[in-house]
Amino acid sequence: MSEVIRVERRRRWSAADKLRIVAESRQPGSSVAAVAQRYGLHHSQLFSWRKAARDGCFSTEAPGFASVVVQDAPGQLAADHRALTDGKDCTGQIEIRLERGHITVSGRADPVSLRCVLEALSAR
Repeated sequence: MSEVIRVERRRRWSAADKLRIVAESRQPGSSVAAVAQRYGLHHSQLFSWRKAARDGCFSTEAPGFASVVVQDAPGQLAADHRALTDGKDCTGQIEIRLERGHITVSGRADPVSLRCVLEALSAR
């Protein structure tokens, strides 16, 4: 007697597919177990996807870059620098600690640019 062993390959689900299946499982009268069975999933996997979707972990958008425009206004920058420093020597080191790492600014930093960076980080 011979035995046939079949190895099943692991499936990869796209974010769009996961979101579609999660949405189907949330329809009125729908059962998570029935939806999971229909797609060959374990119900615990579908519950994990539902939690991930609720937490915003699935993105169907491709990552991109933000556009940045730098404009030079020398007179304004000089006036802002004088107003912020009152003519004091601004050399030294600034270290900003964040959850995902830290930023170190050494030497003379442009205060206007540094203020923009800090405002952007505090808005997150």
